[in-house]
Amino acid sequence: MMQKKVCMLGGFAVGKTSLVRRFVSNVFSDHYHTTIGVTVEKKSVKVDEREVTLVLWDLYGEDEFQRVRDSYLRGSAGYILVMDGTRKATLDTALALQQTAARSSSVCLDHQQVGCSI
Repeated sequence: MMQKKVCMLGGFAVGKTSLVRRFVSNVFSDHYHTTIGVTVEKKSVKVDEREVTLVLWDLYGEDEFQRVRDSYLRGSAGYILVMDGTRKATLDTALALQQTAARSSSVCLDHQQVGCSI
């Protein structure tokens, strides 16, 4: 079985944890809980008849006081940028996080890049 690490990136309170919980457990809660540090969840999926375990790293939200560490991105097969469409500042944060991820040589920026296929 193959494992792939995927990081959830986004600003504070944009819904990263809600997306992960919905995907992994099919549960949604409207109660907000701040992620402290990193929460790791796993989900196995089938891709082209192969079993792949996604290791989802739900990182704390970036804001003006706290920056996502490059070390969290190391070893990632990819990342998902999350933003809140009602708050423009979260788009700016997502774009800055994309630049941070682009500087991390181990993160695939394009699914067609060599070595990024599942």
